[in-house]
Amino acid sequence: MLDYCEKLEAKAIVSVPAFRNDFDFQKQEKILKLLKEKYNIDRGVNIFIEKNIPIGSGLGGPSSNAATVLKELIRIWELQVGYEEAMELGVRIGADVPLFIYGRPCVIEGIGERVSPVEIPPLWFLIVYPNVVLRAKDVYNSVKIVLTKTENDIKLRRKFETIQDVAVTLENDLEKVGITMCSTIGLVKTRLMEIGSQGALMSGSGSSVFGIFQSEHEAQEASSAVQDLGSTFVVHSI
Repeated sequence: MLDYCEKLEAKAIVSVPAFRNDFDFQKQEKILKLLKEKYNIDRGVNIFIEKNIPIGSGLGGPSSNAATVLKELIRIWELQVGYEEAMELGVRIGADVPLFIYGRPCVIEGIGERVSPVEIPPLWFLIVYPNVVLRAKDVYNSVKIVLTKTENDIKLRRKFETIQDVAVTLENDLEKVGITMCSTIGLVKTRLMEIGSQGALMSGSGSSVFGIFQSEHEAQEASSAVQDLGSTFVVHSI
């Protein structure tokens, strides 16, 4: 979880407004339909989102917004929805929405329905967005992952003591596909490691790449060395 976010405002109205045809608003429309049908809601809401997180960057902007909208609608409409039920609703909206409902470092398993807390040390990230939009659907459709009926035996620790503990765990099965679709991803990752990042990886389904640093000063210093590869953001874990 990072301290980089978007501004979101929701106001109750009598009728349901039409939605623009983009990914953020498609998810909000899905939330409205789900809540209206499940709880017999006959009211609508105006939702305003001030975008800061780039679309198609793999940083979870639409999903984090969806989690926030879900929690806010539960409050505005005074629905008797507890934490567990909210998490179940989140899974129906998107597999990573429960992560943002939980709102703390965690391990997500299954299709998002199992959430376990994890402890990590304070981390500083330098994020580089190559200014290339990668659609998650396209990336997932291109990756070859063998699905099984049984779970694998990968066991992640539940407590990371140092930044190195985090760095050696970094892995993303989508990264190779991301690099074939946007070669700059590979260039960014290599550059980040060359300038002192403790670890670097493509974020989600791309196209952003993050590098982990010991301090804000190190991350800010390093940002000047990758500005030719895209837009940069320095953020810390929460």
